[in-house]
Amino acid sequence: MAKAISIGCGSADAGDRLDWPVELADSGRCSYMAFDSLAERTLAFAHAAKMENPARGYNGRLPKTVDAFAPFLRSGGRIVSNHGAANPEAGAAVVVDRMRANGATGKKVAVIHGDDCLKAVTEADLALADLGMTVSEMGDRVVGAYAYIGAVPVVEGLEQGADFVIGGRLADPSCYVGPICHELGWALDDWQRVGIATMAGHLLECGLHVTGGNFVDPATPRTFPRMDHLGFPYATVSDDGAIVVSKLPGTGGGVTRDTVIAQLTYEVHDPARYLTPDVTANLRDGVVEDLGDDRVRVTGITGAEWPATLKVLVGIDWGYRVIGFMSVGGPGALGKAQYCEEVLRQRFEAFADDVYDLRFDYIGYNALFGDALTTEAPAEVQLRGAALVRSKEAADFIADELGHQVVWICHGQGGTGLVQNSRHVASTPAYLPRDCFDLQTELVAV
Repeated sequence: MAKAISIGCGSADAGDRLDWPVELADSGRCSYMAFDSLAERTLAFAHAAKMENPARGYNGRLPKTVDAFAPFLRSGGRIVSNHGAANPEAGAAVVVDRMRANGATGKKVAVIHGDDCLKAVTEADLALADLGMTVSEMGDRVVGAYAYIGAVPVVEGLEQGADFVIGGRLADPSCYVGPICHELGWALDDWQRVGIATMAGHLLECGLHVTGGNFVDPATPRTFPRMDHLGFPYATVSDDGAIVVSKLPGTGGGVTRDTVIAQLTYEVHDPARYLTPDVTANLRDGVVEDLGDDRVRVTGITGAEWPATLKVLVGIDWGYRVIGFMSVGGPGALGKAQYCEEVLRQRFEAFADDVYDLRFDYIGYNALFGDALTTEAPAEVQLRGAALVRSKEAADFIADELGHQVVWICHGQGGTGLVQNSRHVASTPAYLPRDCFDLQTELVAV
């Protein structure tokens, strides 16, 4: 029989639930669990947290995650995670502390260093294409830079005996590529096999997507049973190159040929050239077969050499972000909300020089589709005002105005002015050659 590894999805985003993946981990079906908790915005949030407190910047749910998966670790299971976000060193310290507290002693934690590349980005004065400016033109508003890194340091940590590998901006599928290649003995320059491992990771990285969560459409109707208790996915990858995706028996949702195809092509711009830090994967000739009983096999995946550059998320300090919501109902609700916008814009003129961007949306009318899909005037609408501003003074003023508007315009017809006012760091993409990076894996005993 071909050698194989079974690996499960532990999370697909920063705030993913813990109970269903714990159920999978405790089932004994997987020897590894991989956790992806990052996107462009969540990494930006993490960097903003680190700016406020240098001891922060890792995933805020990391302590709870280690506590929840401690039985899996104690039983010999291994974890790979990008929960370190903007501060993997601090995140690793949390992992060690919580593993000790949960009796998972005698284990090893590997922390990956080197994805923080602000110095290299600044020295290269990279072009920030989405902003139409260079790093030097943005000046001191460029506050951070993190590269999407691949599975090489993950494999190094596992080879050194790590039970828990934690990194920063590990690319989503790379959290899976490392364990798969390590266990099957696949070389990280064997592009054909790394392409297979990458697409196995891609199928799992979005969690419940592949078990029905991003597939159901009651209007079609296209539904699955037990959507109140979906099964988190896992995959068995064999040395012969086959990937079999499944979920725990008795859990809700479904793994079908259609759900797997939907996830296989999710966020893939060119099926023949899916670029990751590990490989240029090719899923164009993939074959997807439904084996029944929530088991789907994928074969035919190939790969070519990895890209010469790594994508970098450059953090831009935009000052503060203020968002306010105001609900208006009854006859003329849309007109009243539009009047609120007009008055607010007049009030905000006092800080016009401090405002980078200001927009209003009418939720229930045009927030998703703009003018592309028009409807009759709704009986109720929620006005959303959002501003990016330079100064705390301007942010506080705009937040107060958004709150006050609810009282004197919307009173008696809804109201409920939820206002958010926070420091805002947003990311924009750039690219650096691979030789700019010195990725290192440090081992810490628990």
